Amino acid sequence: MGGGLRGAAAKKELGAFYTPDSTASSLAGWAIRTGTESVLEPSVGGGALLKAALIQAREIKPFGGLRQPLACDIDPIALETLRNELGKTVEFCLGDFLELDPRKFRKFDVVFANPPFTRNHSIDVYRRKELRERFGIEGPAGIWTYFLAHAMDFLVQGGRIASIVPGSALFTRYGDAFLRRMCRSFLAVNVYQLAERPIWSGGTEERGGILLAEGYFDGVCSKYVKGVWPPSSKQNYESSRELQAYRDLSSASRPLGDLASISIGAVTGCNSVFLLSEEERVAFDLAPEDLTLTVSRARHVEGITINPDDLVRLARNGQKTWLLTPRNIDRRGTPTRKRLATITKYQRRSTCWMNKRKPWWRIETGSDCHGVFTYMNERGPRLALTTAKIICTNTLHRVAFGPIVSEAEKLAAVLTFVSTFGQLAGEAIGRVYGGGVLKFELTDARLMPVLAVLDHRDLPVLQTAAHRVDFALRAGAVDAAQELADEALLSRVLGSSWRSGVAELREALRDRRHARHSGRALGLRVAG
Repeated sequence: MGGGLRGAAAKKELGAFYTPDSTASSLAGWAIRTGTESVLEPSVGGGALLKAALIQAREIKPFGGLRQPLACDIDPIALETLRNELGKTVEFCLGDFLELDPRKFRKFDVVFANPPFTRNHSIDVYRRKELRERFGIEGPAGIWTYFLAHAMDFLVQGGRIASIVPGSALFTRYGDAFLRRMCRSFLAVNVYQLAERPIWSGGTEERGGILLAEGYFDGVCSKYVKGVWPPSSKQNYESSRELQAYRDLSSASRPLGDLASISIGAVTGCNSVFLLSEEERVAFDLAPEDLTLTVSRARHVEGITINPDDLVRLARNGQKTWLLTPRNIDRRGTPTRKRLATITKYQRRSTCWMNKRKPWWRIETGSDCHGVFTYMNERGPRLALTTAKIICTNTLHRVAFGPIVSEAEKLAAVLTFVSTFGQLAGEAIGRVYGGGVLKFELTDARLMPVLAVLDHRDLPVLQTAAHRVDFALRAGAVDAAQELADEALLSRVLGSSWRSGVAELREALRDRRHARHSGRALGLRVAG
């Protein structure tokens, strides 16, 4: 990881995604309070965080300033660029921060960091083993955990950390374990989703978060707080309190990925042949035993449940909800072989998925499908439960709940998605594409929150709510369905003031959707 690296490839290898200026400014408003702090930046990169700290310090003390910050990085080009820009106001240290001995450096009031986003599997196996043993960190932890664990040794008592972290910090077991570990050393630990996906320098789509910890060795906290960090005109720590209801609901949730495995649906390689409407099925005289009912479009998800009658009705209305899945094609002249014969040899040889399959015509329908997750969305994501023998194509995500997930937990999942909280979480987690469409990759889908079921006695209430929500959605009354889900789920967490809390969430949701459709949802500036 040396000086020969250049551009986006270098950033990717180094796990370096430079912080957008607006995010850096927002963090500096929390981290720099007196204007005279000593600051350590362990992976300075493009310097957005450091520059924001210097600006914030000058605003507080125009004739003072930070006590010579220490900026470290493994990239010599990045350091040389900053040295030319900032000069002697900053002390620079070239090298791997994880190899620095804290006993040889002064202590700092603030660690202000955007550690590398290098994932566990991308760390050299020997390096990974050494880091795990050295820091006592278990699980598939990314390199950011080691950076922050090491940075704590550079803090003075009462010091604080403000750090960009990967989105996985909020929703993974190793992230939870590390945050709970930090609680044993700080008076307060907070972790936030970024309300909108930043445009990182280098073009990555990595979902980011913010970690704030203060009161190092001044005491401990019983638990960390999860919330959302919305970019706003205030651009300071207080802005995170605007959505207290969101923070409370996030704390009462767990990620969908903890409840279910989420994978791509069936890949046909040639939808025009393998997918059929009822009219096409009849025209080719295809037998029911050679077909499987399939959800192949988000518009097929009419409510929060999908049953065979739904898909048969849609097929009769011209929708392609039959998937050709013959058991064999040994006999010549059969309707199935005639249909498959419309695919030319050239198509078979030039289509990757058909080349992978043995035999080429047998589509992998996958394991159990308990639900489908809409992949591309105009409004927000939808999760619908399916009955047996229904699958989906790869235009949706297949959801298979774990064996110990209860019926009440499944209903809570689909209702959370319909609720204002779930829709707002979708705006924060999803990726915005052309025309303002909200898209969810598998990693995004796994992060979607599900409100916890507290008691088995919740089932009858959830069943009633689910029936009413399903009816409303099928009737096209989307807003009414959202209100029903809010009353059934959000009121339990937010208590007697739930209506005012939900009103704030709805206003935020309207703002985010307007920004998304007007092309401003990704409007954070790129660091220079």
